[in-house]
Amino acid sequence: MAAFQWKPKYLIGHAVTDAEHQRLFQLANDVFAMSIPPVDQQAVTHTVQALFRYMEVHFRHEEELMSRLGFDEYPSQILAHQAIIREVTETLTRTHLLSDFTTRLQHVMGDWVCQHILCEDMKIGQWIKQHPRQNTLG
Repeated sequence: MAAFQWKPKYLIGHAVTDAEHQRLFQLANDVFAMSIPPVDQQAVTHTVQALFRYMEVHFRHEEELMSRLGFDEYPSQILAHQAIIREVTETLTRTHLLSDFTTRLQHVMGDWVCQHILCEDMKIGQWIKQHPRQNTLG
C-alpha cells in the first residue's frame, strides 16, 4: 500500500494542477517504496531530487495560474510555497539517515496535503468556479 493515497477529495477542479498534485503523490510514494531494504542509495537520491524539483515546478505553475486569475490570496500562497520548499530543503540538508528522511517527508507531505491542498488550493478551485472567464489554463 502506498504511503500517500490519492483521493478524489484532493481534486481542486483545475486539470493541470490536479495532475501535478497526483504526480507529487507518485514521486513521494516512489521515495517510500525505495526506502525498503535493500536500499539503492543512488536511486533514492535521484528520486528525492526529482520530487524536490517537481515540487518547485508545480509551485511555479500554480503561482502563474493564480497571477493570471487575479486570485486574491496569491501573496499568502507564495509564502506557503516558500515555507514548504524551505522545510523540504532543511530536511534534505540536515537528515543523514534514510529512515529519518522518510519520517520527515511523511510529516511534510501530510502537512502539505492537509493544510495546503485541502485548505489553500481548494480556494483556487473555488475562485475558478466563481470567475470562469479568467480560467485560461485547463
